[in-house]
Amino acid sequence: VPRRRTKRRWLRWLLLLAVLDAAAFYWWWSNQAERRYNPIIREAAEEHGVEYALIKAVIWQESRFREDAVGDAGEIGLMQLMELAALEWADDHGV
Repeated sequence: VPRRRTKRRWLRWLLLLAVLDAAAFYWWWSNQAERRYNPIIREAAEEHGVEYALIKAVIWQESRFREDAVGDAGEIGLMQLMELAALEWADDHGV
């Protein structure tokens, strides 16, 4: 009987280790998308005089850093802008 308990204990530890490993990998993978945009966000923040953290927070809130995100009302992209609003802003700023 003691061997059976030892075996179960090892199986529990292995299962716990597998779950923790999967959670760590998921956390690492989900943060890769966020870090990928850091240089672009920094450049935009400096160019437009906006806080880097504010831009990053808006992107996280609106799209969770998914560039292909589409909102219920047709908002698109990382910051979930309406197409007309983006076009008007680009026209006003000569972009």
